[in-house]
Amino acid sequence: MNLPRLKPRADVACFGTFGYEWDPLQLSTQEKAEMRKQIAFMKTYRQLISQGTFYRLQSPFSHNEASWMVVS
Repeated sequence: MNLPRLKPRADVACFGTFGYEWDPLQLSTQEKAEMRKQIAFMKTYRQLISQGTFYRLQSPFSHNEASWMVVS
């Protein structure tokens, strides 16, 4: 696994159960450090993400991309 692939996984995981579904024993030291930052972000914004108003800005069903927003 490389670092550029960690961010999209964490971004999507924030809107679910925040599960990476990885074996942490297989991660490098650098990947574990990045994952710690992502977990700290989630802990800081957990209430907003889980209880805020969710908006889908761009549907993945009509484009190759999706964008979401949560507001309090």
